[in-house]
Amino acid sequence: MSELSDKEFFEFQRETNAEMFNHSHGYIQGLVVVAYAGFFVLWDQAKEFSSPGVWAVAGLLLTTSLGFYAAWEAFAFLFRQRLMMRMAEAITVSEPSREKYQMAAREMLVGLQQFVRRFRTWWRAGMCCILVPLAAAWVLIVALYLIRVIRHLTAWTA
Repeated sequence: MSELSDKEFFEFQRETNAEMFNHSHGYIQGLVVVAYAGFFVLWDQAKEFSSPGVWAVAGLLLTTSLGFYAAWEAFAFLFRQRLMMRMAEAITVSEPSREKYQMAAREMLVGLQQFVRRFRTWWRAGMCCILVPLAAAWVLIVALYLIRVIRHLTAWTA
């Protein structure tokens, strides 16, 4: 197997990174969209057999979670875009080289590690703002359905 030229190496690296990122990010985004859609469908269908207060609280929790998730994704997109721009600058200079690319990759890794250390608290808070309301809404909705099932079973056996 012959060794790749710098130009071939950078082209291969760009294509591989883009494919991996697009595939994994698209897959996760698809799962999240389906999950939120499912939650909202179950929530909407629970309206007919739940009290207005419980139904409204569950809806508020779902909407809060979705709002925080959208804000988090916007922030994460901007952060990833900034990192990718740094990498693009490293390989689109007039004379790209593996050394410049590797140096930019190391700088990006160090920057990412510093970012994670400084903003770990923000990440945890962000995840709590997304997951806690979602979990609470899920518990309420599942409880409503369980109560309905139990009522049907008791009516059926009576």
